[in-house]
Amino acid sequence: MLDAQSVQHPGDPLSMLAPRVPFVAAAQAPRAPRRVGFSANLGLSNVDPEVAGLCGAAARRFEGMGSIVDDAVPDFGQAIETFQTLRGLLFAAIRGDLLATERARINPSIIWNIDKGLGLTVDEILRAERDRARLFRSVVEYFEHHDLLLCPTVALPPYPVEQPYPTRIGDQVLTSYIDWMFLTFVVTLTGCPALSLPCGFTRAGLPIGLQIVGPPHGDAAVIAAAAALEQDLGIVGRVPIDPMQ
Repeated sequence: MLDAQSVQHPGDPLSMLAPRVPFVAAAQAPRAPRRVGFSANLGLSNVDPEVAGLCGAAARRFEGMGSIVDDAVPDFGQAIETFQTLRGLLFAAIRGDLLATERARINPSIIWNIDKGLGLTVDEILRAERDRARLFRSVVEYFEHHDLLLCPTVALPPYPVEQPYPTRIGDQVLTSYIDWMFLTFVVTLTGCPALSLPCGFTRAGLPIGLQIVGPPHGDAAVIAAAAALEQDLGIVGRVPIDPMQ
């Protein structure tokens, strides 16, 4: 599917030429990385201890394949605020004109995003753009001596389908409907390729994902490393889980 999607198109200035070697070839040639960094929270917020433990154990499996695993990470210091600001700006730009006529029909969480964007000051927008550029430079420097960055995909195990979104991580009260996804959305700021690999199960039998992040345009390396870890973990036959069971 990724190979089918990889094509340069004049309608998308960010599109790129397809790689010389198909991405499926990377999946068919599992390869352990030379050096990876793992962090349970990227230095940002709380993560469920069981999630952190399972993901940390999965990351260390690379050591058995000859990889060096350390705890070094790029500086994500302002990434949550930066993402929230730029997300609000995007929502205001593409959906802001709907509030005047359609507010009653719009999900309250989307209204929150739009209102946040409409209320931004010039200084807040400039700060977010500068912080995003600073984060990207930190990530580029990081990948000069690391092949991959590893962390949990999200901060919590799967939650009941009847619940709109999590509101707490332990004693921490979450302030927005996307706070529990902070480990995923801060990575999107970097533009780096990333995937989520099932890496284990909680004591309650719920699946947990390890996020594998590579350098800019390093999709093939991410896929090859994920294929190697997937084989080593040996849980392919246990996912996906039938939600009716």
